[in-house]
Amino acid sequence: MKAILVDDEHNNLENLRLLLAKYCPEVQVLATATTLSHALEHFRAHQPELIFLDIEMPGGNGFELLDALKGYNFEVIFVTAFDHYSLRAIKYSALDYLLKPLDIADLQAAVRKARERLQTRSFQQQVDVLLSHLGQNPRAARIALPSSERIDFVEIAQIAYCQGDSNYTHVKVGDQAPVLVAKTLKEFEELLSPHGFFRTHQSWLVNLDFVVSFVRKDGGYALMRDGAQVPVAQQKRKDFLGKI
Repeated sequence: MKAILVDDEHNNLENLRLLLAKYCPEVQVLATATTLSHALEHFRAHQPELIFLDIEMPGGNGFELLDALKGYNFEVIFVTAFDHYSLRAIKYSALDYLLKPLDIADLQAAVRKARERLQTRSFQQQVDVLLSHLGQNPRAARIALPSSERIDFVEIAQIAYCQGDSNYTHVKVGDQAPVLVAKTLKEFEELLSPHGFFRTHQSWLVNLDFVVSFVRKDGGYALMRDGAQVPVAQQKRKDFLGKI
């Protein structure tokens, strides 16, 4: 994969270039840039398939570069120090990020997934989801749900519930069959709780708008619109009923 590296620190660029040469030989680094304007010039000159992009840059941020590159097909891997707000938006979009200092295994995994995602041609939709969460009312937001065969882009308000299954989660959207996503239920809880979702049980996260009633028998469960019976743990019951 042809790539360019964008970071305002020369030392970071050189470190990443060396790591890629040693551990990700399938990545060919065509250019590096320390400013957004230079990154834009390099992109237009080289048409890379992959950009390693720092978020905080002089005079702007990496998201502005993505906004300027709408219409192109490429992949991005964010490389950044921890920023909770930015990382939260990235997680909604199912794009990849690496935290500094870089971990080699994480770097290799991100490169592998970027290569796989290039085949889906869903990048622009992922960027749209990312940018919407950086500036849009979250109640109208969407989320990317990557499965083994595709990436679905759905309105969060259409998700009825999520059922955890080890390191995976079954996500029920509208009348469709649940989508199996390689994210833990805890990750979904972090992203969806601000949108009216409640963790009723160790294995369940529900959209409160889809709850029809609370049934007291059989240990107590939430009856959902589609007829699903979602257990409500005893210690969660008071908070659950309060939110309902």
